[in-house]
Amino acid sequence: MSIKNLISRVLSVGTLFLSWSAGSAFGLEPQTLVNFKLSPGTVTGNLVEGPDGNFYGTTTHGGPFGSGSIFRVTPSGILTTLISDQANPAAGLVVGNDGLLYGMTGAGGLFGWGTFFRMTTTAVLTNFAVLDGVNGGNPQFSLVLGGDGNFYGTSAEGGTNSLGAVFRVTPGGVVTALASFAFVRCASNMLSSC
Repeated sequence: MSIKNLISRVLSVGTLFLSWSAGSAFGLEPQTLVNFKLSPGTVTGNLVEGPDGNFYGTTTHGGPFGSGSIFRVTPSGILTTLISDQANPAAGLVVGNDGLLYGMTGAGGLFGWGTFFRMTTTAVLTNFAVLDGVNGGNPQFSLVLGGDGNFYGTSAEGGTNSLGAVFRVTPGGVVTALASFAFVRCASNMLSSC
């Protein structure tokens, strides 16, 4: 059985399970690996398979200080909390071209709007950039690795209109706002994001 043939899912504050991919001789019945039972916290986002074959994810809450955690789950279901108290990691991790795990926090950093971090599979974590409110703030979704080797994401706050932004961050820590969200007046004369 190859992990490459498996699809992983995490249900918020629930269960991590693997289901066989379509066309598999094993059918589509999920196999429960871990039941979080409110620990290590509220699981957000998808899992990512690390270069070591293990799965990595984040929780926005939980841990000893209630500020979230970064965890590893082996293909056999052994759950290990690697980092806790990381200012609410936002929505999962992505593997960079260098094999490191990259992610964001929804708070913290110099301006309180969130940080960017990279981590080895042995839990050596380095914060390498911050959101400052102008380039975005309070990110809620995972980063995406672009074909140019940079990371792209969105934030729920910040930007020139304080309504969120689309940003790029280089592995070297340069954050650039690419666009800011704005509300427009719709035909119904109600404010919305139509």
